[in-house]
Amino acid sequence: MSEPLRFGCQFQAFRGREDFLDTARRLEAVGFDVLTFPDHFGGWAGMWPAIVAAASVTTTLRLGPMTVNNELWNPIVLARDAVSADVLSDGRLELGLGAGWRQADSTIAGIAPRAPGERIERLAESVEILRSYFSPGAFEYDGMFHRASVPAQRILPAQPHLPIFIGGGGRRIVRLAAAAADIIGVHINLGSSQFAIGRGSTDVAQGVELDAMERRLAWIARDRPANLARPELHLFVLEVRRGPSSLEAAATIAPNFGITSEDVVASPWFLTGPVEAMAEKIVAVQARYGISYFTAVEEHADTMVEVMKLLRR
Repeated sequence: MSEPLRFGCQFQAFRGREDFLDTARRLEAVGFDVLTFPDHFGGWAGMWPAIVAAASVTTTLRLGPMTVNNELWNPIVLARDAVSADVLSDGRLELGLGAGWRQADSTIAGIAPRAPGERIERLAESVEILRSYFSPGAFEYDGMFHRASVPAQRILPAQPHLPIFIGGGGRRIVRLAAAAADIIGVHINLGSSQFAIGRGSTDVAQGVELDAMERRLAWIARDRPANLARPELHLFVLEVRRGPSSLEAAATIAPNFGITSEDVVASPWFLTGPVEAMAEKIVAVQARYGISYFTAVEEHADTMVEVMKLLRR
């Protein structure tokens, strides 16, 4: 039996308080299930104030970072703030975690760059600490990168099980996601290049083709422990482009990603053509791969609303 479809919208640049609150209200009203926020410097609002502010004007939207840059956070501080946001949103937080792929953020924060493997090992320790923090009782942690001594007296999440999201496209981050996450983002390999959502990269190592999806899903199936429930699978839609046909619309974005128009049409990470074709593709992706949770950036929200209406008839 297929999981119910869920649709998320990734908030983009901060344009002031009233615009922000109006956008959160509107995205809930038009039917989005989740509103997420990046953890970047620049034109983005800080994720925790943004999540709590959005929670104050909505009632059904799930909310969360997509994703926390683990390089910027001490895991105990992160756990405290995540719990606070979950309580203040009445149990609507979904905690997206990442190893910190965007080097510009570490540079701005004055953090020395680490190799991908080390960043992923640090993230794995953070996940262990977060899980312990979200459960009652005192605990100690002594790892390679982190030490903690946490007393029993602390606020706990509103949700009995606060869901953790981990996404990625490389072998090591997918292995961690399979072992530890409730929601797994089957993403491209952001670490392969200086990728920017909406512009892409001609670096073929990012893996946006169909066979890359199948390879990553095979990793998840192989690495998921038998004692864990089946994860919810997520896909971040890289580009939504309308046009008279899927192929014609694909031709306008294929050069940005270093692939052919035919590859764009076949790839699960792109929605092109009329909205009817986009809806059909989502149904096909869910049927073939079991992916039930799709996120697009805010600029594509209006098109995604039309797609959602077709799928929810």
